[in-house]
Amino acid sequence: MERAHRPIHPWSLRHTPEGSRQTPETPDRPCSTQRSAAQAYALSRAMSNDAPALPAVVVPPVPAKTFLNNTTINPRPKLVLVGDSITELGSHSNGWVAALAIRYNRRMDVINRGANGYTSKWGRLALPLILEEILGPKDYSLACNSDVSHPNTLHLGNESCSQEKSTAVSSDDYADFNFVIGYGANDSCIANGTRSKYHVSLEDYALNYKHMIEMITNWNEKSVAVALMTPPPCDTEVLIESRDNEVTKLYAEACMNLAPEANV
Repeated sequence: MERAHRPIHPWSLRHTPEGSRQTPETPDRPCSTQRSAAQAYALSRAMSNDAPALPAVVVPPVPAKTFLNNTTINPRPKLVLVGDSITELGSHSNGWVAALAIRYNRRMDVINRGANGYTSKWGRLALPLILEEILGPKDYSLACNSDVSHPNTLHLGNESCSQEKSTAVSSDDYADFNFVIGYGANDSCIANGTRSKYHVSLEDYALNYKHMIEMITNWNEKSVAVALMTPPPCDTEVLIESRDNEVTKLYAEACMNLAPEANV
């Protein structure tokens, strides 16, 4: 009884150095270069460029909502860190910012915008550039007496914008852009020390933080959240000529007192 030959599939072929095509040897079909005219024609059609390509993977239909909620096609929340060298150098090997990026990998993008030597005064001036980059154009309909356009006329305290957006975030909902402000290590340099040019008074330090909080929360309609980071203690034996931990403690306390007042 003559053995029936299975149909030839183009993927089962291999090329010889001479360019001729041969089917691999199998137990049920010996290798042969002889094919019928019909087989050769079918093979040439299958291997021609005009033939439709077979899909490598067949994806079953998935509801759009399920697809969007379970793939990386959705934008990830952002964690934006602004501050001084403690923040900037935190992205170095084994730094705390690098640790955050590893901890929140695949769940949140960590963006470091720390600047070595910066104080809250300089951070406040640089913040609009950061917000323009991260949040996009400013919506001036939400702005109150913002120092973005009038740097010397902002009055804070109990005042609020007439069109101020609500920034409350429930426990089941999280902001798309999360800012951590971390200044004070340079602000707290003692006024008569070797690094007095960095000194910012305690009152101005708190005011600069208020400016930055209002600037972030009222930049545009995007969902934001703000957290404050206190200045850490320093090695006064090494930095005795420029810093005093008792002074730094005052700035840390001012930061902690401001947080509930600013609802952050």
